[in-house]
Parts: sequence; structure tokens; C-alpha cells
Amino acid sequence: MRNRLLSMLLVFAAAGSFAACGGASQQVTPDAGCDDPLCGGGFHDPEKIVGTLTGQALRGGAPAEGVVAHLIDSTGQISHARTDALGAFRFELSPAHYRLVLNDSHGQGFYETLVVFGGGLNDLGALELVPLESVSGIVDIHGVGFEERLTRQAGDYLKPVFSLDRSAVYVARKLGGDLGYDVLRVSIPDGAETVLLRNESISSSYTTPMFLVSDQVLALWSGRTDPEQPQYRTDTIVFLDALTGRELRALTWRKFGGSFLSGGSLYTMEAQSSREAGDSLFGTIYQYTWALARVDLATGAVQQGRVLSKVGWANSFPLKLHDAQQVVLVPSRYCETEYAMQHATECDGAGGQSPARTLVRVDLAAMTDRIVTTVPPESTYGLLSADGSAALVFEFDPHGTTLTRIDLATGAKTAVARRDCSTERCFYPGSSRSPVAEETLAQTYRLDAQGLATDPGFARIDLVTGAITELPTEATIEGTSYSLCAGGRCSATYAANGLVRVTALIPKPAGDDRRDALMIDVPVSGVPLARRFEVAAADDFPSIVTSADGSREAVVLRDLATGFRQIWTGASSSASSPVLARATFLTANHHDAAISADGDTLYYFTRDPISGYEQLFRVGLTQP
Repeated sequence: MRNRLLSMLLVFAAAGSFAACGGASQQVTPDAGCDDPLCGGGFHDPEKIVGTLTGQALRGGAPAEGVVAHLIDSTGQISHARTDALGAFRFELSPAHYRLVLNDSHGQGFYETLVVFGGGLNDLGALELVPLESVSGIVDIHGVGFEERLTRQAGDYLKPVFSLDRSAVYVARKLGGDLGYDVLRVSIPDGAETVLLRNESISSSYTTPMFLVSDQVLALWSGRTDPEQPQYRTDTIVFLDALTGRELRALTWRKFGGSFLSGGSLYTMEAQSSREAGDSLFGTIYQYTWALARVDLATGAVQQGRVLSKVGWANSFPLKLHDAQQVVLVPSRYCETEYAMQHATECDGAGGQSPARTLVRVDLAAMTDRIVTTVPPESTYGLLSADGSAALVFEFDPHGTTLTRIDLATGAKTAVARRDCSTERCFYPGSSRSPVAEETLAQTYRLDAQGLATDPGFARIDLVTGAITELPTEATIEGTSYSLCAGGRCSATYAANGLVRVTALIPKPAGDDRRDALMIDVPVSGVPLARRFEVAAADDFPSIVTSADGSREAVVLRDLATGFRQIWTGASSSASSPVLARATFLTANHHDAAISADGDTLYYFTRDPISGYEQLFRVGLTQP
């Protein structure tokens, strides 16, 4: 006999048997002769009366094979089973209250609460799979292969930043009725929250309002009272101890030029002094001199270094830290235009033009510095060579771009490679305008002996020999030939494991509101690997997250059927199988994804279907 269960409906004992394979859990008594890895019997205690729970999963009225059935007891222990060719599953278990979840790993399943009696057959009958997102309570159940909510406060969790080791995520939480944000550290994987700041006014003027200097220091842009004009509020950079929330340093945006961590100290480029220059047309103008400051993380003591750049709205930043002792900086000596018109001599520029920028080497132990050489005013920085003896800088002039190696001991310059902009694509390294962790810089630019990806020149530069190797500008995918930059957008950046990733957006024929997003991963040697995704016409390049070991990737793409962004995961392009499968199904925009250190779990933010707030979610990347 068969009884269809509703929530908390009793399943009456009945005689009979069922030939499907049973489940497995931490409390398992296996059924003899069953070869399925999920077969095992579940919560079966052989010395107690047991019951048999059976059912059949249907998809569109037809048997659904391979659906995983999860049975959760009152303590949270889970037993698993998988349906056979007829959609059937079975558990042998002790009488108790349970929750049943079916998940086909394609966004459909079933959820129900029930009571099982011992001594016979408890038959659920035919269970029609439905979209799991329509069963909102499913997000509160962990270990069933569906999207799980980790945070629970009635508010939006916004502006997330994951720690480099994926042990935590820093996030600004906006609760209903609050004017400011609570800045939190949310532990992974347990979701425990530590409040670092309460009711802080996070600035919206920057695309990266929160970032990590390292896993020890969290920085954020905040709207605080201007110390020079208390009647106004100004964007302020605030440095916090990432574990305790202790404030380390706060600087107005005009007094901040970059930061890094070394030897237990936080180093920042900041203004040493300021003055006002009155002007009838432009009003008050602020001028600053810039220097490196050291903040001891243990005591909070601040030590100021020598001034490294002159007056102006200067912005200075670290080029590269080497051996925790030396840092090379390219301080900007740009003079704010109105001031330069009156003080051309002070600005060191002919006719008030921007002066050359100075390459400075700083000894962090002694806080002393030495000017190495100057570079043209429009130069952009690179990284140090692998042995720390030379700096790599892109120098721009009216005719082209030169990648220059500068000996830090002598200041001697050597042109590694050059492009004439009138006849060739120029080099565009694409520097970040926001301060980021040094580890991220190294992964982004990879300016080492392996070469450099350019944007959009599609070339790999060997920084040892100066040789330039062109990357492919055409690709054939699934029998269709694509010209990567003709009629579409394209770029090239370094990916994991020495790959250069060429990405292109190709319009579809007229009237089609989609585009082809192409990804071609070019190894140092071997055959390039090409993949194609369909994205909405308004989408930018797909967002890709790679696991720490480079074995797995997650790609955020818009689902063309619903219009919402979902996440696909699979082996990375450096692995043998680049096939991606959809991992998320909630009808919402998924964003800010990160893969756990072990590569088994995907963390991300999306709308909670129960409360409607933005929350932290996770989903397992391996089947139980």
C-alpha cells in the first residue's frame, strides 16, 4: 500500500519489500550484495526495530534515475541513497522524525518532513520533482547538495572581500533602519560572525570600498569628518586589525597613496603636510608632500620617513616588496594644474608641465631611501625582477611604449621590448587603480621570466630575451571560426599556472540580444584550449574564479532563460576536462564567488528566498 506524505504526516507501517538500494551515513549497516557507493541502510541499529522507507522520484511523470535522496534525522545526521533506473530509492532506519530531500543536481528535487514507523514498509509513493528554489526552506538544510545559507541576520551582506586563504570573508552588513554599516568578519565554514566596526559610513565613491592589505589588515573607505574642515565629511581610508577590528590608522583620501604589510608593520604612503593656496577662480587648493610611514601593528606607534615627492595632488604607491626589507616606489611628482601655473619652478616642469617621476628604493629596516633614477611622467609601474635587482617599468612617449628594465644598484636602463604605436599595437599593462594585496598584484601581472600578457595587444613578452610572441587572434570552436577582436571586445590577462587567457565578446546576428563570450587559454607550450558561453547582450566579460591549486573554476554567467546570474563550475582550463556544470539555481543574481582552499566548496552571495536579503551562501562541488 502507498501513502503520499504531507508535512509532518505519519507514514503507517506496512508489510512488503522493495528492491531499491539503500543509503549511507555515519551510522551505517550495509546491505549485503549492494555495490552502489551510496548503498548502506542509513540510520539502522540492528538491535532495534527498524522500518523500511521507500519511494519513487519522477521528473515530468517519468522515472528519474540518479537522483540523490537525503534523509536527515533530528540530530542533523544525514543518510544518502540514489535512485535506480525506475526512480526508486530505499532506506532501512529506526522509527523517528525525519526530513527528506531529493536533489537531481539540475535544480529540481523534493522536500518533506515525515515520521517513520518500524516493523514494516513505509511507502512514499511517487514523488514529482519540482524546482528546488520553490521550496524556500531548503536553504536551511546543510549537506544535501543544494544552496545553503550561512548568514541569518535580517539585513543585506554587501561589499564582500574573501581572505586569501578562504578562511573568512569580510563584509559590510546593512540592517533595516540603520544609517551605516556593520563591518563583519564571517568565519568559513561555520558562519560565525565577529563585528569589527558598528554603524560605519562606508564610502560609495570607490569601486573597491573594502580590501585586504593582507590577511592581517582590512582597509575600507569611509565617510568621516574632514579633519581640516569639520563642517564637511570626506572619504577616509581606515585600516583595521582584521581579527579584532582595532583601528590602526585613518587617513583622508588626499593623504593616502598606497599600503603594504611587511615584518609586522603596516606601511602607507601619506601626506606629511598641507597648505592652502587661494585662487579667485578655483577657490582653495590643497598641496601635499608625500612620505612613507610605518605603523607598528603591535603598539600602533607611527614612524615617518623622508619626503619622497613634492607638492600637488600626488598619488604614490609601492612598486614591489622584496625580502621584507626593500621596497621600490615610483612617487608621482605631478603638480595640480592651477598651482603649477603659479609655481612652475617648484613643480620642476617646463611651463608648468608634469615633471618626471622618481624611482626610489627604500630600506624598510632603517626607513632610509635612495633615488635610483627618473622615468617619464606618464610611466606606469611593473614589478621587480625575480632576484630583486631590477625594476620593470612601462615608459610611454609620443611614438610608442617601451618596457624598460632598471638596475636598482646603478640606475642603468635597458629596453626589453618596444612597440611603435603608429604601426603596431602598443603595450597596455592595465594597472589597478585600487590598492590590493601584493599577492594579488603578482598573480595579476606576472611580470617575471614567463612573460607578460598585454591588453589588447595579444602578445607575450619574454622579459629575459625581449622576444615578443603573438597570441592567437582567431579561434575555431564547435566548428565555428571566430575573429577575436573584429567587431567585438577583447582582452588578455594572466590566469593560473602560467596561462594567458584571451577573452572576447562577439555579437550575434542582428536581432539577437545575446553575445558569444569566448575564452582561449594559451599555455606556455602546447595547444590552446577554447571555450564558448552565451551571455546577454548587456553582459561584460564572464567573471571567473579559480581554486587555489588551479584545478577547479567557477564562472558567473547570466542565465538566458531567467535573466539572473548563476554560477557554473568544473575542472579548470589547465585540467583535462574543461566541461562546466551549473551549480546554483536560486532565482537571483549570484555574485562575489570564491572557492574554498580544498576546492570542495563554492561560497558566494545572493538573495535569500525566505527573507529577501543578500546573504552568504555555499554549495558543495562534490557529490555526497
